[in-house]
Amino acid sequence: MSKHNCQDAVAQVYFYLDDEIGWFKKARIKRHLKKCPPCEGAFGFESHLKAMVRERLREEPQPEVMDRLRAYLKDNGSDFGR
Repeated sequence: MSKHNCQDAVAQVYFYLDDEIGWFKKARIKRHLKKCPPCEGAFGFESHLKAMVRERLREEPQPEVMDRLRAYLKDNGSDFGR
């Protein structure tokens, strides 16, 4: 694979994963990934990372964390969240 194709693919990774590119660019990247194991691995890693972040964001913070945050904001005179 040429270095230029890899740079193009990596530059588009999040657009690709978020389905924010046109079908033609997506097809070119898919073709590149089939032929380039390092890029395929990088895209797989990023996809897995995005899935983990999305999953973790669904969890509510523990009540102790929220209590500490509220106390900190109150003690520091912040109007955040009021």
